[in-house]
Amino acid sequence: FEHHYVPDGRARLNAIRSGQGNIALIDPKSVPEAKAAGLAVQVVQKNALWDIYPNIKKGPLGDVRVRQAIMYAIDREGLAEAIGYGTASPARQLWSKDSVYFVPDLEKRYPFDQAKAKQLLAEAGYKDGFELQQLLLNNSEYRQLAEALQANLAEVGIRTKFDVVDVSQFPLFFKQPPRGDILMARYGGRSDPVQTVFELVGTGGPYAPGGAASP
Repeated sequence: FEHHYVPDGRARLNAIRSGQGNIALIDPKSVPEAKAAGLAVQVVQKNALWDIYPNIKKGPLGDVRVRQAIMYAIDREGLAEAIGYGTASPARQLWSKDSVYFVPDLEKRYPFDQAKAKQLLAEAGYKDGFELQQLLLNNSEYRQLAEALQANLAEVGIRTKFDVVDVSQFPLFFKQPPRGDILMARYGGRSDPVQTVFELVGTGGPYAPGGAASP
């Protein structure tokens, strides 16, 4: 069994079409083309999701109102429809609707509300917005979603600058001192919900930059 890491989604699809590979994870935007080429496409529902890791010990992100403003600023439904190509669902929690840990009431929190986002930023002292540095992992799918997120945040005054690194440099955001203010990445999910919570928001959790717990 040979496994090759290919960061470009187009290259992965071409490898399957040309017979160089037998199976590949493709970008959602490639699904229509893959189906048109007669390839079998399987969409698997699981607890993987795109999430944003904020360094809450650095700059404006230490204020919970700023983090809440970011939540309101993201058009999850729009992103899922525009970029997911039928493969994605908007998420407001760490578990999918098929999970026994899914909490229906959480889906009512943080609707897309730019006015609310701007209000919270003003209350936190950032009525003119501020700038964030995002560590961007360099592959085609990450960049597409990052640019869409950048546009969402810009509409409420949060200006995002990318610090582009190779995907292998993912740990830079969690080592001391963390590089960047935020990192957006795909979290694969865990079978144990306690492990999920600890890893993402627990004190000393491996995916909690700065080592601080989020209240």
